[in-house]
Amino acid sequence: MSHTLNYIIRGFDEKIGQIVVEVTCVEHGDVQVFAVDLPIKEDNTYPVGEELDALIRSMTPTWHFDRMDKTSAGVANVAAIKSLVVPYPEPEVVVNEPLTQPE
Repeated sequence: MSHTLNYIIRGFDEKIGQIVVEVTCVEHGDVQVFAVDLPIKEDNTYPVGEELDALIRSMTPTWHFDRMDKTSAGVANVAAIKSLVVPYPEPEVVVNEPLTQPE
């Protein structure tokens, strides 16, 4: 199935030349976030415009949304996998006396 994907660039780390991209699948409403190390072109620039759009779209994990189509339809042995899960223990909450300021 083909999915409609929209993306937003959420961050840019100048030191390492990396952007953070948030992709939303219109059909599922699911959001994925991933990082892209921008290539530096021969003229010492990063791709922008259509070139950057093509790069982001080529790196978008579309397989994830295809997989969601399959898993939402049901997988025959889900119970077998669920039976292997050992949940994390509940955290122990310690309540301390309220802090008071000295007079």
